[in-house]
Amino acid sequence: MAESAVTFLVNRLTTLLEEEAELLSGIREKVDDLVDELERIKAFLADAKEDSNPQLQVRVKKSEM
Repeated sequence: MAESAVTFLVNRLTTLLEEEAELLSGIREKVDDLVDELERIKAFLADAKEDSNPQLQVRVKKSEM
């Protein structure tokens, strides 16, 4: 009886750990994508600050608040 309970728990834990590993495997790629996107936004805002268009400069300043 105890052996079957332990076997059940081991199987269940194995399944849970496999599912958790699968979920975590995609997170790094998503974080890298977000970092890339934020770098592009940062570069755009830096370029827009230097633009001579006053309306664009106002929008950039508002976005920084």
